[in-house]
Amino acid sequence: MADMSTEFEGDYLSAKNYEEGERLVYTLKGISKAEFDDRDTGNKINKVVLHFNEKRPGMTCSKSNGQTLIQLYGKESDAWIGKRVAFLVTSSPVGMYFKLLDKAPKDAATAAAPL
Repeated sequence: MADMSTEFEGDYLSAKNYEEGERLVYTLKGISKAEFDDRDTGNKINKVVLHFNEKRPGMTCSKSNGQTLIQLYGKESDAWIGKRVAFLVTSSPVGMYFKLLDKAPKDAATAAAPL
């Protein structure tokens, strides 16, 4: 039977639906912006959303993950399309999050290999 735990995630990927230390490898399909309510102020804020060939829904992109993408692939988001990216599910005092790794495996065989 298939693992159904990630089938009911909602509109965006959430690290809390994965195990700490789990690695996710996807191919970037597109980048968009979405409006959210700021948890602290209640004001509307825009966030970058990453979309992947292998997975729906998208993933909101943190500032640090955005900076890593810029370092890896340049500041023009069109250059990111088609690039393989790897995220590590990590915990912090405020909860679970996706940390973009500075390199992604080239093929599916290495994607399953431990870090």
